[in-house]
Amino acid sequence: MVERLLADDVLTHATYTAIDMAPTLIAEAHRRLLQWADERGFQVDENGQRQLQLRRAGQHITIETEAIDVARFTVREHGRRAWDLLIGQAFLDLIDMPTTLPGLCSLVRPGGLLYFPTTFDGNTAFQPECDPEFDRAIEASYHQAIDQRVLDGKPSGDSRAGRRLFAHLRTAAVDVLAAGGSDWVVSPAPTATPQMRPISCTTSSTQSTGCSPGIPTWTQSA
Repeated sequence: MVERLLADDVLTHATYTAIDMAPTLIAEAHRRLLQWADERGFQVDENGQRQLQLRRAGQHITIETEAIDVARFTVREHGRRAWDLLIGQAFLDLIDMPTTLPGLCSLVRPGGLLYFPTTFDGNTAFQPECDPEFDRAIEASYHQAIDQRVLDGKPSGDSRAGRRLFAHLRTAAVDVLAAGGSDWVVSPAPTATPQMRPISCTTSSTQSTGCSPGIPTWTQSA
């Protein structure tokens, strides 16, 4: 996501904080960002805290990456920092929204924004159809795995998160500015065998504001 924001000049002077609970994913993101920025003409510096400083004409971005669970991050940062924007891409269907959203909102400054693209909403289709009954069984198992997901002994998933998000946002005193549906299409690689089929998943995207005063990936004004 940060690459898109930089390439489109959405971010010019900011601190961008990216977290994931998997250290291997954070390490890979760090490696890819170094390569991506260098290929696009950024001057790249790294300090002892593994922060990346990206500079080029008109842009100066600090990127922080950390392997940490979102719940622990929320507790740790509450009252210490406030972010202007929270981006949770393909994320809300992997948490328990009633218990997690209020904490996320508490880390966004008054008047700040939340952007939740690609929130799964419980519809999966295989094309072309080969065995509809078997496809439905796979879909049911996939949705069940999301709904029964448990993290640290707590529920952490909802295969209908997209449609239920609006009610959870209202409960958290968040105003929805825009929302829309979108398809997430997963296709086989060019080298895939003919038996491998594309998967289309229905998702929703939501942009919101109005969190009560007090966020993976967040920005903070520099």
